[in-house]
Amino acid sequence: LLTSVLRNLVSNAIRYTQSGGVLLGVRRSGQEALLCVHDTGRGIAKDDLGRIFQEFERGSSTDREGLGLGLAIVRRTSSLLDMRILTHSIEGKGSRFALSVPVHRWGTPMPITSIERPVRRIGEARVLVVDNDPAVLTATSALLSKWELDPKSATSLHSALELCPSPPDVVIMDYRLDGDERGDTVYGELCMAWKAQPPAILLTAEDSEETEFAAVAMDANRLLKPSSPAALRALISTCLVQRGEDRTVLDSQTAARSALG
Repeated sequence: LLTSVLRNLVSNAIRYTQSGGVLLGVRRSGQEALLCVHDTGRGIAKDDLGRIFQEFERGSSTDREGLGLGLAIVRRTSSLLDMRILTHSIEGKGSRFALSVPVHRWGTPMPITSIERPVRRIGEARVLVVDNDPAVLTATSALLSKWELDPKSATSLHSALELCPSPPDVVIMDYRLDGDERGDTVYGELCMAWKAQPPAILLTAEDSEETEFAAVAMDANRLLKPSSPAALRALISTCLVQRGEDRTVLDSQTAARSALG
């Protein structure tokens, strides 16, 4: 749940930051730790700060995505975790969202040790794109190929399994496919067939509660069409980092089982 909250806040920060950057950090505040997401985006009007966490409120945003249901989910989830959200924003300069986490015990800082991991370039990744629109498939595949990725284009569950009998590194999934097929359901069927859950991006033209909840069910980031290449590339990079961490954990668990016989 905590990961879901942070992912939602970081996704919003990336979406609304056209220049500058996004910073994710931790700072101590009394007997609490603040998990902070800073951005240099458009900022939020002072009059909107009190209502952006309400369902379907978009503040003064005029674009299609808005803040919508995302921050309402953040508010409800943080409430379940018994954590406060602190918000500070200057319109035109940027925002800071901080999640206040209670600390039960402060310990001595652990010495920082360097862990060498193989650096994986984005161009080495295999990406499955599932969309029922041939024009979208062509454009997305061309963009991914330009980044030296290895795209696999499919229009349905059946064609996706034919192209990728083994799990890809990242899945980019449309929501409303042909017939009764829906992106979250198709993704779930693929994961069952692969016996693995690769990171996913729900790339859809539908700005609705239905697609928002579908993304949550997939544990995916939702990105609305037409998306900016920079936003898509950033999410793919995030997925590859997540994929690498999942593999590191899996390798550790496998080694531990082997050691125990």
